[in-house]
Amino acid sequence: MLIDLDAMDRTVGQLTLTVAVVIDAAGWIALTIVSDIARVGQIDPLGVGRTLVVLGVFVGVAVILGPRVVDTLFNVTAYVRSPVLTGFSIVIVVGLAMAGGSLALGLEAVLGAFLAGVLVRNRLDAETERVFQMVTLGLFAPVFFATAGLRVDLTGLFTLDTLLVAGATLAVAVLGKALGVVLGAVFTDLSRAETVCLAIGLNARGAMELVVAALGLAIGILTPTIYAVIVLVAIVTSVMTPPLLRRALSHLPDDVPA
Repeated sequence: MLIDLDAMDRTVGQLTLTVAVVIDAAGWIALTIVSDIARVGQIDPLGVGRTLVVLGVFVGVAVILGPRVVDTLFNVTAYVRSPVLTGFSIVIVVGLAMAGGSLALGLEAVLGAFLAGVLVRNRLDAETERVFQMVTLGLFAPVFFATAGLRVDLTGLFTLDTLLVAGATLAVAVLGKALGVVLGAVFTDLSRAETVCLAIGLNARGAMELVVAALGLAIGILTPTIYAVIVLVAIVTSVMTPPLLRRALSHLPDDVPA
């Protein structure tokens, strides 16, 4: 969305991405702990403690050793004839390895994949990043959303009670994000226009909602109807954001790319 609106390199765009990364990191950690509790069926202090220890060790090893491994891979392949394709392959290999490592440790695969993205981010040149974005947005993202759509039972949405739940969930999703941004902006020097842009930009957080909903449905803590409600909210927040963000960005003065 930021790419399409030419806002990726603007200050507010970079701030939106930074906040989104922090939210995702906290979300994946919370998701790992909650899913572990859900599988057990009750809160097991020892189980939660074990998950936290494993999670801490995994993240610590990834942060300390991960950059060295990634740097080695890129340095070894620095003189190949197709650096873009090689860089793309490294991203895929590191992503699958980290996701597999997460699963092997009893954590969620998305946590490992997320950490892999953080590790390789600074080693991608513009062309490799462009190719990766094209493949992701053109192939993986549509497949992901199509898979999420296959699990949705729309017949459960067309009841008064379900529509009321969907409306309340949508209101909480939108207002909760906006309130968090406004409260955080109080302690910064963000202008009102920048605060509005940030609040609107963070409203489009549908991908993580779909991942959480799919996991909840798979392990049985969400019903098909509630899953359909979450998917509907994710779609609505994602669709409503671009026109609002385009309008909000028009009120911002041109700034130096971050």
